[in-house]
Amino acid sequence: MFGFNGKVQILAPESVKEQYRQMIEKANEEKMHIRRSIQLLFSEIGYLVIELLVKNCIARTEQSTELRV
Repeated sequence: MFGFNGKVQILAPESVKEQYRQMIEKANEEKMHIRRSIQLLFSEIGYLVIELLVKNCIARTEQSTELRV
């Protein structure tokens, strides 16, 4: 295995090439899984923030209505 300008070139044997390919593939899959998890987390946080804002607006509206009555 030799490195050159940030690129890896595996000359031999074929089994090492295949193991390296599988390692890179697995790392990419894990990266995508982490990215999806983070997106879901931010989506869930976004929904919670919206829910809190709506509840806050409703509470303020109810308070305003009570003061007028």
